[in-house]
Amino acid sequence: MSLLIHNPSEEFLDYISEKNFVSDKSNVVSYSSLISVEDVKKMLGRLDPDMSYLDWVKVGMALHADGFGVEIWEEWSEWGFKHKEGECRAKWQTFSTGDGITIATLIKMAKEKGYSPNENRQKPASFMINQHSDINMYSYEELIGMPRKKYLIKNVIDQGALSVVYGPSNSGKTFLAIDIALHVATGRSWCERNTKQGNVVYIASEGGLSIVDRLNAFIRQHNLDQLSNIFVIPKTVFLNKDQSECEKLLAKLNEVNDLKLLVIDTLARSMGGGDENSSIDMGAFISQCDQIRLNTNAHVMIVHHSGKVSSSGARGHSSLKAAVDTEIKISQKNGLVEAKVEKQRDGQTGHEFCFELNVHNLDFDEDGDPITSCALQETFEKPKISKLRGQAAASYSVLKELIDEKGEYQFPKHKSEKHLCVSLSDFKECFEKANISDADKSDSVQKAFTRAKANLIQLGFIEVWKNFVWLKDK
Repeated sequence: MSLLIHNPSEEFLDYISEKNFVSDKSNVVSYSSLISVEDVKKMLGRLDPDMSYLDWVKVGMALHADGFGVEIWEEWSEWGFKHKEGECRAKWQTFSTGDGITIATLIKMAKEKGYSPNENRQKPASFMINQHSDINMYSYEELIGMPRKKYLIKNVIDQGALSVVYGPSNSGKTFLAIDIALHVATGRSWCERNTKQGNVVYIASEGGLSIVDRLNAFIRQHNLDQLSNIFVIPKTVFLNKDQSECEKLLAKLNEVNDLKLLVIDTLARSMGGGDENSSIDMGAFISQCDQIRLNTNAHVMIVHHSGKVSSSGARGHSSLKAAVDTEIKISQKNGLVEAKVEKQRDGQTGHEFCFELNVHNLDFDEDGDPITSCALQETFEKPKISKLRGQAAASYSVLKELIDEKGEYQFPKHKSEKHLCVSLSDFKECFEKANISDADKSDSVQKAFTRAKANLIQLGFIEVWKNFVWLKDK
């Protein structure tokens, strides 16, 4: 009868290491029945997969000798830059027992790098990157022999990378993130670009369980029976200076095989009260995202808000922009959602994608009213810029000149973006002086001004809030 030791003692490991028993067919017990896979992974987490070739082979031989599967060796090796597809399995076939290499070899190597069975038992059984690992240097010949990066969505985002999708409130950020996530989960091409199918985890901090309506809208949009490979965490997971939630999240993520994408929606919720403008708080958030990427090899996508001035980019400290590999800006104009690739660390920027928001009737609520949600559908039409005519055109020209002359930057709405504004009363005064209405009576002038203002708002040329008026970006 075999005994599985999940937390072997220091003395037990010393005993094995000292004796250096050879595991061969004559042994009654192999150490795979005494030491769990979890503990083996923790030992491997102390070792650099880019170690010398001879040491790397020893690790494989040690696992082979005591009955552990090639999958463990292969999974750990994939963290190294030197990893080549299929190399582990090819080498595994050449191993034999009775050559003096056993699990004791692996134990000794791990202990030399600081492994102890008494370390934190709450950490997930994953290959945590050792913060005190050796510093490696590579020659040009070694570098060109390393595997190239792999795409998740071709020419858009890469596996194991970091991206941010940002834009103003209600611009369609979450719709785009969900659309990307579900295309990866289903293996469907996204905007005529190939994807790598795999599991996706979506942290719905803001929407919570209401995300199910958007998932159902995607199903209706694409005529699917159901969705697979998608997992939702319908609560906020705090990724800040306190590492405890990140460790819990990693433990959950390591239960998901072939995790390709993690979406964090949104950054503001995930910082847990941290200051987005603080280099320390933003740095802590980025560090947690990096830990997730390095320990899962999944792409991490952050959904975020734009700053008070949308042209200035994503909100918060500039270290976020520096850290991400891909930055996608979202805007909504005339009912169309636009996504523009603003940054690619190693690729071409400027790619633009345009989508319609299709409304789907999903069900009925308790009062019999329809429950609706939207899904994106790619369109090759750019948002049309409405042309102004008559009094609306003349009014817009007057307002533009007024703003150029007297406009002042204001925050007209609570938590709104900064705009170059003038007062409505000044706008009306200039409208009257320009004699745009060609009317004598004051009430007729007032009606003409109201109509012109309403037309400019409806066509998306201006925005009004209380006594402020400003031009919208056309």
